[in-house]
Amino acid sequence: MGRLIHFEIHVNDMERAKNFYGEVFGWKFEDWSDYAGMPYFGAVTGEDNEIGINGALMKRQGPTPEQGQALNGFACTMG
Repeated sequence: MGRLIHFEIHVNDMERAKNFYGEVFGWKFEDWSDYAGMPYFGAVTGEDNEIGINGALMKRQGPTPEQGQALNGFACTMG
């Protein structure tokens, strides 16, 4: 099986999410919205020579889950 190479986090407030993940984890973001056709920001989680994966923040496409409800979006890419 290949290794995990990409993740997506579905968000309601893109700027708030970018600020949160940037401050807490030190992630940098690249605007890929034109390519994705929706608000979509690539998350660079570290240097290319460091162990880890990169991912993205994307605009949630459905309603926010109710409190206590499971997530309603998940993406995982294997390489």
